[in-house]
Amino acid sequence: MERHWPQGEAATQRLRRDDLGLSTPFEEPKTEYERVLVTIWEDVLGVDAIGASDDFFELGGDSFAATTLAAEIEARFGVRFAPSDIINLSTIATQAEAITAKTASVAQDLPSALIAGRTTGTKSPVFMVHGGSGFAFIEPAFVEVIGEDRPVYFFQARGLDGRATPLNKVEEIARLYVQSMRGVQPRGPYNITAMCAGAFIALEMCHQLEEAGETIGHLILLDPDTMPPAWKEQRARQGAKLRVRTALDRIPRERRNHVTEPMLKVAHELHEAVRRYEPRPYSGTATLLVNAKKVHKIMDKSAFWQSHLGGMDYEAFDTDHDDLFRGKLTETAWFVRNALDN
Repeated sequence: MERHWPQGEAATQRLRRDDLGLSTPFEEPKTEYERVLVTIWEDVLGVDAIGASDDFFELGGDSFAATTLAAEIEARFGVRFAPSDIINLSTIATQAEAITAKTASVAQDLPSALIAGRTTGTKSPVFMVHGGSGFAFIEPAFVEVIGEDRPVYFFQARGLDGRATPLNKVEEIARLYVQSMRGVQPRGPYNITAMCAGAFIALEMCHQLEEAGETIGHLILLDPDTMPPAWKEQRARQGAKLRVRTALDRIPRERRNHVTEPMLKVAHELHEAVRRYEPRPYSGTATLLVNAKKVHKIMDKSAFWQSHLGGMDYEAFDTDHDDLFRGKLTETAWFVRNALDN
């Protein structure tokens, strides 16, 4: 659903639950944990009369609201709770159960860099690298499409929980992710999907895996940046206009109160890591989903990806980047699923 966020004086007013057309009837919170969570949810999402079975995503929650919600839950209950946990714990009732069990993760035995979307299935797993915000906050519908009979895992950057120092080198980030991935799947071939700037991390992961004697099954890049910042800086010195945006630059002003300090630090370190990274050409192939306006910047013979991939297939889309992971999320999931199955 499309969420229209209040602005100005209206920002202090809450949306009425009855006006949102939710698919679930109101369910009164039954436990003390549920009642506390209702208060937190109503404050973070700006909605009144939230019920125990209402879904975070249907209420308009997104990655930025999730960071605030997770931080409030950790502070109030003293348990570990990551923003990505909301992918699987998307109602007050399920969150209360997790808190009662003294855990904030449905995959507590996983390496800290991984969040489980789905752990079951007979097909080989797919691992998804985040973009510049530090974690791939994907709605359950994404997992339902590509995860049918296939385990799905999401990487999250170190430091989002505020306990560890964020990594600031792509090589170090890739090394952590490769170790985490091999902790779940000891041997290849490995399936890796990456969002926007995360494509450079995925590229380095492919190098490290091959250097370890492993193989890559599928490399899938979702609207990757057309070139690394180092290339943009070089061209800017030659007279081209330099314009580099971070993942947080796109946040509307009225929603910036949902951005936590750890998320700001992670986004900054990720931006600096990618800015300093000098990618090596990768001899393998990749499947790309590319914005139609950027196709020429991807497919031109002098383009970065042409010189840094052994081969590529691509499909163009006409929507904007954010809609690829929101309104058009199901179509994106089908693209990934088809690429994995081919």
